[in-house]
Amino acid sequence: MWFLGAVVYSVLVLGVVFVTEGGTRLAARLAFVPDFRWFAGAPAEASLVRRAFVRLGGTIGPFLLSVLIYFCAAFLGGSEEPTTTVEVMPGPAREAGMQSGDRIVGIDRVKVDEWGAVRPAFQSRTGPVNVEIARADKHVTLSITPDLEHRIGIRPIYGNRAVGALPALAQAVTAPFRVAGALLKQTLAVSSEPVQLTGPVGIVREVSSSHAAGSMGLFIANLSAYLWLQVLGVQLFDVVTLLVFRASHREVADAPDQSLRLCRLRQSLVIALAAYLLLVALCVPLDLVPGAHFGLPALVLAAGALAIYPLIWIAATCLWPHGSARVPWIIASLVPCIAPVAAAWLFVRLGRALSERGFKVGFWRAARA
Repeated sequence: MWFLGAVVYSVLVLGVVFVTEGGTRLAARLAFVPDFRWFAGAPAEASLVRRAFVRLGGTIGPFLLSVLIYFCAAFLGGSEEPTTTVEVMPGPAREAGMQSGDRIVGIDRVKVDEWGAVRPAFQSRTGPVNVEIARADKHVTLSITPDLEHRIGIRPIYGNRAVGALPALAQAVTAPFRVAGALLKQTLAVSSEPVQLTGPVGIVREVSSSHAAGSMGLFIANLSAYLWLQVLGVQLFDVVTLLVFRASHREVADAPDQSLRLCRLRQSLVIALAAYLLLVALCVPLDLVPGAHFGLPALVLAAGALAIYPLIWIAATCLWPHGSARVPWIIASLVPCIAPVAAAWLFVRLGRALSERGFKVGFWRAARA
C-alpha cells in the first residue's frame, strides 16, 4: 500500500510539473515571449502584461488538471457523504449501549435522517438525551448524557451517492478554491489543534490509508488542488526574488545569460533554504505549546520553502543533462529531509560553476573577479 501511495504521489507531482511547463510554453508562444524562463537572470523582453499572461498560463495548467481530477472523482466515484449510521468510540454512547453500525433515527422523539442534525441536537443539552437507533430489524431507545464538551463519542460512517455530470463539473470547478479557502482559514485562524508538518512522506501515508477507506479519488483531487496552490506560491516567489536579485546584482547585469541565471538560482536557493529552516523553527512550537500559532508568517515562508523543489530541478538541469538532473529532484521530492540537503549541495555546485566562469563568489551574491 505504501508503494502505491508513493507511485500515486510521484505521478501526480510529475503531472503538475508537465501541465505547468506546458501551459507556460503555450502562453509564451501566444504572447510572443519566446525567452521566458522560470528563475531567469533577467525579465523576458516583453511588456508586463505579456509576462503576466505567460505566468497565468503556467497557473491555469495545474488548475485545469485539478478540476479534471475532481470531476472524475465525483462523476465516476460518486460523492461520499456522512450518514446517520455511526462508529462508536469510547465515551457516553458506548457506555449507554450504542454499538458501531447502529443507525440514529431519532433524538428526543424528533426524526433524524441526516448527520447534520445529529451534532446540534447535543450542543445545548446538559442532561440525558433519548436517542432512538435502528439495529438489525428492531428499534432501540438509549438514554445518553453528553460529556462536558457536549460530545457522546460517535462519528459518522460515510456512504456513497451518485453524482451527475453537470453537478460533478460544478463541484470540480469550485473545489480548488474551496481547498484554498480552507487552507487559508486553517493557517490564519487561532487554533488549539496541534499543527503537523506533513511532507511528501505524510502525503504518501494518507494516500495509502485513503485507498483502504475507498476515498483515494477524493484525496488525490484535494492533493492536486494543494499542488496548484504550491504553483501559485512558487510563481510569487519567482517574481519577488527576481526583484531582489536585480537590486543586488546590478554590476553583473550585462553578464552572459547562462552565467546570470546561475547567479540567480544560487541566490534563490539561499532564500528558499532560509525560508525552509525558519518555517520549521516556527512550526515546532505549535506541537509543543497548545494555542500557539504563526499563521501569516508561516504562510509567507511556505511559498519560499516550497520553491526548493522547482529550484532543485532547474539548478540541476543547468549543471547536468536532463536525464541526470531527474535523480536529485525525484529523491528530494519523495524524502522531505533530503530537499534542504540537495539544495545546499546544489548551492555549492553552482558556486563552483560560477568560479570556473571567472566570478568571485560570496554567500549572498556573485561578482566578476
